[in-house]
Amino acid sequence: MNNTKVWHGFSLDDLFIICRGNAKNINSKKDEGDVSLISAKDNNNGFNKNVIPTSKETIYKNVYTVNNNGNGVCLSYYHEYPLIASSDVTILKPKYDKFCNISVALFITTLIRQQKSKFNYGYKMSESRVKKQKILLPLKQGFDESNNSPTIEDIDFEYMINYINNIITNKKSN
Repeated sequence: MNNTKVWHGFSLDDLFIICRGNAKNINSKKDEGDVSLISAKDNNNGFNKNVIPTSKETIYKNVYTVNNNGNGVCLSYYHEYPLIASSDVTILKPKYDKFCNISVALFITTLIRQQKSKFNYGYKMSESRVKKQKILLPLKQGFDESNNSPTIEDIDFEYMINYINNIITNKKSN
């Protein structure tokens, strides 16, 4: 990443509404439907199967998920589609629409995943630990931290979008 940028740590709790998935009996026979069931898998964006949710299961859309345990602990994904999530998954609902951009989401999920090394069998990723996690985000050019603390308006979303789009363009050209 560009070393001339000013970066600031934001707690996930400042950026997202954080809650736990509440889908039950995910291994039982559920009727096939059009809502994705997300669990703490380490592949396929945590996708388990498409189901018809029960009335007690919360449906989310345009959210991030973080796996709480298993081989995929701390893996984070962004979902633009309707989903329910198991209790092994923490849901991050963006407080700001600017986080509902696929390039920004790829940037953010990578930052969350970089924290994987601090979690293990004896120190699981829990909802309260997710809330406390900080990620470093780039600030807009000219921001002076000595005068005030940065806010959401000071985050350089354009930088994140350009950074991810450059990676995608380079991969396509190779």
